[in-house]
Amino acid sequence: MMKKTVMAAVLMVAAATSGYFVARPTATALTVSSLAISAQSEVNIATRYGAVAGQDSTAAFQKACDDIYASKQPTTIYVPGNPRAYRISAPILADSNYVKFRGDGRYNSVLQSTTYNPILQFGVSRAPAGVPVNRGSWQSAKGILDTTCNANYGLRTFGNQWAAFSASPYAFGPINSKGTGVTLWKGVQTLTIDFCVNNNDGAWLNQQYALFGTLEFNKPSPFYCYIGNLSWMYFGFVTSDGVSRQVAIPLGKTPPLLLKCSIQIDLAAGTIQVWVNRKQVSLTMTRIGAGWGPGLSFNYNHNSIFMIGGVGNGATQPHGLIGPSQGGEDMTYFGMKFSKVKLYNDNGAGTSQTRIDSQTITDFQQFVKYESSASTLVLLQLLDSGNNYRRIPWLGNGAIGYGMWVTANDNSAKAQTFIGNGVSNLGLQISNAGYSYGNAVEYGNVYDLDIIDSQFSGGGRGVSSLCFGSSYPIRVSGNKFLSQSDCGYFGSFDQTSGEDNEFTYCGTCAIRHKISVAHWTRSFITPPGGGVPLCMAAVMFHGGSGASVLTLDDSLVDFEGSANPAPLWAYVWIQGSQSGVRARIKGLTCGRLPNGSDIIRCVSYTQGPITAPMEITASDITASGASGRSVLSVDGPQWQGRIFGSLPAGLTPVVNKGSGRQNVWPEWQIPTFTSDPIGAPIPGQERQYNSANGKLWFYTAAGWISR
Repeated sequence: MMKKTVMAAVLMVAAATSGYFVARPTATALTVSSLAISAQSEVNIATRYGAVAGQDSTAAFQKACDDIYASKQPTTIYVPGNPRAYRISAPILADSNYVKFRGDGRYNSVLQSTTYNPILQFGVSRAPAGVPVNRGSWQSAKGILDTTCNANYGLRTFGNQWAAFSASPYAFGPINSKGTGVTLWKGVQTLTIDFCVNNNDGAWLNQQYALFGTLEFNKPSPFYCYIGNLSWMYFGFVTSDGVSRQVAIPLGKTPPLLLKCSIQIDLAAGTIQVWVNRKQVSLTMTRIGAGWGPGLSFNYNHNSIFMIGGVGNGATQPHGLIGPSQGGEDMTYFGMKFSKVKLYNDNGAGTSQTRIDSQTITDFQQFVKYESSASTLVLLQLLDSGNNYRRIPWLGNGAIGYGMWVTANDNSAKAQTFIGNGVSNLGLQISNAGYSYGNAVEYGNVYDLDIIDSQFSGGGRGVSSLCFGSSYPIRVSGNKFLSQSDCGYFGSFDQTSGEDNEFTYCGTCAIRHKISVAHWTRSFITPPGGGVPLCMAAVMFHGGSGASVLTLDDSLVDFEGSANPAPLWAYVWIQGSQSGVRARIKGLTCGRLPNGSDIIRCVSYTQGPITAPMEITASDITASGASGRSVLSVDGPQWQGRIFGSLPAGLTPVVNKGSGRQNVWPEWQIPTFTSDPIGAPIPGQERQYNSANGKLWFYTAAGWISR
């Protein structure tokens, strides 16, 4: 056994590659065990482990990975070609260094999930910091819930672990009305949440306990729930008008340890009802926000992982709290059921909970029973699912998927990062459902991951980060991504280099990054088919803390034809933050701009100007049908940069849409400040915030003006 800290080497590689890098938090030096490298051996999954094409081969693939885990021998798992696909019914955990999967071609060697389960997982240890996640994480409901749940089990957190559900109905919402993709919660107006949580520590302390939800840079995305100030529970959410709202739910002076709760939301009518331990409670609405009333709906979940037992910006956010860690609470979740319809009568505060259909309420019916596809969106199966592979099954949209246990050790100084994994010459398909849920390949803490010459079909995402921490370098080359409901590739806190990839019929977007260094070259992107209504952008880039850099070279975005809707927001959508974003767009060809979409749009997480500018450089942009559109649309953030090259017909260089301002710059290259209103002039800066006098300065045809 050999241990070595290789953080310095990683940073040198990252810096040499792009000039920027995404660093792990200081506490998480990249420590790798067993780096003694011998020759890469190869095993045949069919002849050595008995995998049979056309049949469930999950056990064969997992056994091969288990043997590699035990031997620590660098190994390639060879998947021989066959006209039939190898069926996979649960995620294959490949938690070893230098484990690779190789086939005979993307159309010849195909792995197909039988439901919505991920197919391959890299960078996720079965024993974080040497502590396995196993059967003890499932607690029997017998003696805690009523007798209808004697055969069921809950998810126990032990104060240091929680559950994460990527590309699930919890995170993505229901399938849209056309059945062609997921909603990402956008436009959803009705939701009933039934959940049950038991405090195993014997008392609720006067601190915040995150219960469940999706959080994006400390804002609901679109909702989350937590206990705070001892006597209150809070449900926060964002509606379609962009307003963050919150209701306060009373729990009593001494909240009971076992909470059986129902939150029923009807945004079409502008009503919310809550029941705690089968009694309707009176809500405090002082933070409901402006414009509350009928006709609203939920806003988008942009890219957050749904969590139970914690809420955070990434899957490894410290457990149980919103904000700085104050210690976790040992809790067990005996239910998390989402319904697409209202289930309960609104009889007023203080009345007993009753169902609209007059059925008797039992714990099994409230938390465990899948009532119908028209009613139930998703629930935890709550079976004895104890295993050594961190799998947590959920049931939704008529099929099974899997979330996973996450522990405090997954992003700590003890976290293991896995080296040298890869996928090549394979086809990976999520069920036969097309636009749906699930990721084909997921990765946690990885270094040197190759995704080469493969095809990813269906599901929520083709290749997806689990938002554990920094991962780099990731090479994505020569792949095809087909019919994902969210995106083909999602990276978070990573350094990715992609070249010669094709994205066809992706739903929300083709490529999505969060706080990353990303360089994509020669990407071919075509729009979603079947009238998918949610295409927001071809490329979406969410900036944040640390270096966030996007480079997009020599790519074609082909959104031609009235049957293929252009992006709702922009072709390249960039979201800035307090730490700034850098983007370089070169050689971008847009096949058509039929609906007024801007080519590049910049928005901000904050309400006002941000302290670090967004540096945007664009050159050699070509577009047809572009009359009245802009190359760069700026909505909110401070930015600087230049646009070079000839002006495509009908395009204006820059339009600022922030706060109702419509300042259009008539020139491509903007001069510096002539009156020097802020200090040293910055060449090519078109807009700047003066912190001294609180004014925004713009360059217009009349020169520099302030607002």
